[in-house]
Amino acid sequence: NMFGIKEFFNYVNKKNGKTKGAIKDAGKALAAATDSAEKERLENEIAALRKKIFKPIFGCEVYVANESLLTHTDKDDRGRHLILLAKNEKGYHNLVKIVSRAWTEGFYSHPRTDKADIEAHKEGLIVCSACLGGEIPRLIHRGEIEEAEKQVQWWKSVFGDDYYI
Repeated sequence: NMFGIKEFFNYVNKKNGKTKGAIKDAGKALAAATDSAEKERLENEIAALRKKIFKPIFGCEVYVANESLLTHTDKDDRGRHLILLAKNEKGYHNLVKIVSRAWTEGFYSHPRTDKADIEAHKEGLIVCSACLGGEIPRLIHRGEIEEAEKQVQWWKSVFGDDYYI
């Protein structure tokens, strides 16, 4: 089990701000901090959490465009949710590159990335299929099981054991 960033900090606050103790009390070995494409907020959390004894895992829930992040013609392309976690410093730098490009080049009502950019910056990243707004859950919900399996295989071929549903 992992905490989302809001649940994590709410729990820590209940434990009088004692982060390490709060995580141990909750039976967690690791804490992952993700946010919806807000790199600046994560950087503030990094500074605060580096002062603590445990190793934080930083990530971001990104929006993956249906086509290219540079395509700005489909007003219904709200993107599919995907969670990216940095498992090391290289992963963190790649996460920052993906999120920054989503804001500067992929922005179309909100920051979007694409599979090509994620694949190009995959080193050091862990990928999770995300919530019901994610590609795999959406396909399953629509009954498109074969397409869901095809997409799972694509993600597994790119990320191997670093892809989670």
